[in-house]
Amino acid sequence: MIRIQEGGIYHYGIYISDNEIIQFGLPPDGLGKVSDDNIKVVSSDRKTFCREKNIEVAEYDETENGLKNSLQKIVEKARNSIGSGGYNLVRNNCEHFAYRCVFDDRVLTPEDQLRQMWKNRPRLDVYVSKIPFDFHYEEIFPETRKKEIFECANGSLKKQKYWAWKTLEYGALRSFGISMEKLGPTKNENGKWTGEKYFFSISHIENSVAVALSTSKVGIDIENVDEFKKRFAGKEKKLNELLATNRCFDLEKLVELWTKKEASFKSSDKQQNFVPAKIPVDEKYIFTKIDDTDLGRHCISVCSDIKDKIKFYTYSPENTKEIAL
Repeated sequence: MIRIQEGGIYHYGIYISDNEIIQFGLPPDGLGKVSDDNIKVVSSDRKTFCREKNIEVAEYDETENGLKNSLQKIVEKARNSIGSGGYNLVRNNCEHFAYRCVFDDRVLTPEDQLRQMWKNRPRLDVYVSKIPFDFHYEEIFPETRKKEIFECANGSLKKQKYWAWKTLEYGALRSFGISMEKLGPTKNENGKWTGEKYFFSISHIENSVAVALSTSKVGIDIENVDEFKKRFAGKEKKLNELLATNRCFDLEKLVELWTKKEASFKSSDKQQNFVPAKIPVDEKYIFTKIDDTDLGRHCISVCSDIKDKIKFYTYSPENTKEIAL
């Protein structure tokens, strides 16, 4: 494997002899961009390849030496590729071609390694969305979730579940660039939905939904503070029993504790049923915020071991923006 440097980029090829260097497209000549459709794997001599530039020869480490193809196979793969196309500057360029000849798909190019590291960096994104007053129901994936939602007899709950799932669909695309099919939502043995590659959690109330997507296990809960206080006004003693608290009668603090326990429960695969008194809360994994919105005051808790990476977004089909924490 050899390469030359042309400005800020490298051009790669497979050297067989001074008269046979196989590469995906010829080196750039400064005459302007060539259409990707016209770029093919070609063979040229050394002079055409190097264009008076210094040729650098790849040096392999111990691991790479154990993974690379035999010289005969490298030559065969390069020669058999002559005339093939499908060039793409990001996903299928001259560097990818050279690496495939030498390693098949066993080793990523340095650029692809960086992209993979960036893609898999610790990430925790939260999307908060107001449920529209009126909308048209559309298809959702998977079929099992669609059936659960569309067969929901409670009209208000059906809207909440549907909009939460559509928000999840948008979040998967925005945060990780994947469709719901690639997210692979499945229901585990405890009845909790999760993804095959990334983790997610959803929560919904009368007029709002909150969705968390992450590279790590995550749980989320949202509550309307004013509605919560109305629901439990005068029932503080019973609420203390439910939450197993030490006689706390401040409903502002109790709603926070409730969301923390709910988020902690959702992040765990151990518990099947939400029994607040039995749910421990480890504050080092919990992020909680209360926001004033046109829908009232919301308390949101997120449980994750990467809570320091959290970013909040408000989502609507017309506009999505990041919220300052």
